Order: sequence, then C-alpha cells, then structure tokens
Amino acid sequence: MLAELPDDVRRDFEREGFTAEVLRTQRQQARTFLDELAAWRGAAPDLGSIPVTVISGGRTGNGKGPAIRAEANASHAHRAAQSTQGRHVIAARSNHYVPFTEPDVIAAEIAKLLQTG
Repeated sequence: MLAELPDDVRRDFEREGFTAEVLRTQRQQARTFLDELAAWRGAAPDLGSIPVTVISGGRTGNGKGPAIRAEANASHAHRAAQSTQGRHVIAARSNHYVPFTEPDVIAAEIAKLLQTG
C-alpha cells in the first residue's frame, strides 16, 4: 500500500502512522466498533441539508471481491442519498484505499463541498 505513495508522503506515513499511540487508538476503537456500527445502522443521523459526499472504490481488491464491492458501493450510495445534497462518487481506479490511489478525487470533492457551503 505504501509503495504507491510519493516518497515524502510515504516517509511521513511510516514515521507517524505506526506509532504506539496510533496502535492504542486503533485498539480502543476496535472495542466498540461493531456495537457502534449496529447502532448507527439502526438510527443513522438525520443529515438534513448538510452536503455529503461518499466516495467508493470502483475496483475489487484488498479482500473485496465483486459481490462485496457491489454491496459496499450500494451501501455508500444509500448513505449519500440520505442527504438532500448527497453525492455518491466512484473512484474508478481505486479499491479500498482511495486516499492513496486517487487523492485527486478526494480533493475535487472537498473543493465542491466548499463551494456549496
């Protein structure tokens, strides 16, 4: 995953992304993740007119075969549709790690959100 990053970004990620503090945070999040996910599915927040963009990978990989990718993207599309200003965007060249493989897609969507706000 890191091999695809520019050298400076990869060095920063290696230095900052694998610290003991990061691992403690991940462990703490893992303790409640499934319960929180179940609660959120049952009572997702009402987003009203808040602009929301959900970006999905368009490719399989990283443990997601075609069926799981289709399910995930359908779920993402549904989530985006819950906002009156929701958008679902497919990052066509990415699987799970869109920030690494298509950061330009994310930057463009952030710029659109800033223009609407």
